Amino acid sequence: MTAFGGRSVQCSTAAQTGGSICPNTKNYCRDRIEAQAFGGLGGLLNTCGATKLFQMAYAKEIAAANKMLASQQNALNDELVRIGQEIGNLVVAIGREYDSPSIKAKLDGLEGRRAEIQAQSAKPAPDVIAPNPKAESLWQAKMLTLSANLRDGPEGQPFREALRGLIERVTLAPDQTAVHGFMTEVEGALAALLDR
Repeated sequence: MTAFGGRSVQCSTAAQTGGSICPNTKNYCRDRIEAQAFGGLGGLLNTCGATKLFQMAYAKEIAAANKMLASQQNALNDELVRIGQEIGNLVVAIGREYDSPSIKAKLDGLEGRRAEIQAQSAKPAPDVIAPNPKAESLWQAKMLTLSANLRDGPEGQPFREALRGLIERVTLAPDQTAVHGFMTEVEGALAALLDR
């Protein structure tokens, strides 16, 4: 497409050849092309594939948080075992008459730490983090809002500006069955992100 006056574009081949090679000499409004491209993006974000991608990312974050909770609990259990072994060794040393104030001080410190860990372990374990049952409907509501903002309205302007930087090229293909008479194909970083 070639710029043709202010906010319009036209098939570059038709413009260069005067319509002798490509008969598509129709002018297209840039705003309409942009609205169709961004409207298609909003529709794509509402597809099952995008929702599944969101759900997979959400599940991955929850699994990582649960793994961290389990790791913290395992570390406390390991420390409790180590302290038990050290206390046992000190008790044996005291039994062999290696009794000294430093051994008793060490024993008191270990017993104090064991009591702390046991008190902490007596508390109910934190619940495993579970996905919000309303996550999918929340996602869809946010995507509907984003989709509406992409199409029009001043609140969508920052979104549209950011997305324009990710689009290298928009190709129009005439299609009489389409709402505006053409189909759009977006090329660039945005298309690569959406193909993931």
